[in-house]
Amino acid sequence: MRVWRVQERSDVLWCVCAAQQKYPAFDAYAALAWGLAMSASDCVAIWRTEDAFLIATVSQRFYLPEENRCDVLFLCSARDDGRSAASLMALVRTVRDWAVEKGCASLDLGCETDEDLGPLARRIGPSWRRLSYVIPLSRDSALSEPRDLGEEFYKWANTAWRV
Repeated sequence: MRVWRVQERSDVLWCVCAAQQKYPAFDAYAALAWGLAMSASDCVAIWRTEDAFLIATVSQRFYLPEENRCDVLFLCSARDDGRSAASLMALVRTVRDWAVEKGCASLDLGCETDEDLGPLARRIGPSWRRLSYVIPLSRDSALSEPRDLGEEFYKWANTAWRV
């Protein structure tokens, strides 16, 4: 399984488009702007395969500043047919190796979506640590409909990338 670190504009755009297709509330403009801002950081990395990608960061907890941890911020498969398991495993193993290289004490594999990462996580042997709860703060915060990225987005992305 080929896994590579995303550094090319075409890879970033592929990741944004894959996430937009899978998660309708995903804001492609905000994601690309964040990716551009983070691209210079050696504490953020994006990896991809032919059909999936992963974003991870290295950080410290405010109460344990001497201990690095690696957080998987986003894990996305462009397929819904169940055939991307090998890609997802390759990505998680890659980020695990990167986290060790960065001196991290832990790799946190969480989920901001409704996807169940349990089957994937159990294959690499983590311990289950906590539950998270989300409290909606507004009744108007319903998910928006998916929007077509279209030509305007690509023009903006190509211009923003040169900054």
